[in-house]
Amino acid sequence: MNLSASRLVTFNRCRHAYQLKYQRQVPEAPIRASQLSLALHKALEHFYNWPAYRGFPQLDNLLTCWETVLSHYSLTERQREQGWQYLQQYYQAHVSHLDQWIEPLATEGRMQASLLIGGLRFKLTGRYDRLDFLDGQGLHLIDYKLNASPLPDTLALDIQLGLYALMLEQVYQKALTQVSHHYLSTGHTESFTVTPHQQETVREHILELAQALVQEKSFDPSIGSHCRSCTVRQYCQSHTPGAALLPQKSSRLQLALVLE
Repeated sequence: MNLSASRLVTFNRCRHAYQLKYQRQVPEAPIRASQLSLALHKALEHFYNWPAYRGFPQLDNLLTCWETVLSHYSLTERQREQGWQYLQQYYQAHVSHLDQWIEPLATEGRMQASLLIGGLRFKLTGRYDRLDFLDGQGLHLIDYKLNASPLPDTLALDIQLGLYALMLEQVYQKALTQVSHHYLSTGHTESFTVTPHQQETVREHILELAQALVQEKSFDPSIGSHCRSCTVRQYCQSHTPGAALLPQKSSRLQLALVLE
């Protein structure tokens, strides 16, 4: 069974939403990243591919990266100016003070690992914007975000960090010790320490999910503030009276659990 942080968080918040999204696979309301956000991510990806043997990258090198990606995105002149302002702000805050340029382990990476819990094997997947060594000891995962958003609740954050840690430990055989969110529009950074407790939290919730699926428990809706951002609420009778009819359930296999 494929699992990601978003799947686990959805299951924890509302089992009915989980059933609609991942079992019934109903059409979701689209959520698209803005063109400016995509362009900034791509420019920073190019910038962090700067090889250490070429010395320390200057602000002009970041400008070259920005100008290189602009032709691939539909940005207004105002957005182009804003984007470059955000990147200058980022350079001053996170690059200019460094004593030495060290290449990251990876940029725009995807993670994949497997986990055996309760006799069930799960395939874990995720992605990140950048991965660094932290003082040569542990791993530091960095995500760029255009705008600040409310932090997830404590349990959702524990699930996300714990899942990252489980996957990266399998891939790199090193512990994930820190996760940072860089908010490009404000220059603000939120950093979180990753603990063994968070990995255990993830294991517990994966087991709970497995038991619920195997035992075919009812996936009752849970109404709350999270409903506002739910991408399948148009199919939820509890949230939307007269909700849209569910599409016919696909006959293909929706879930595969490997028993060992």
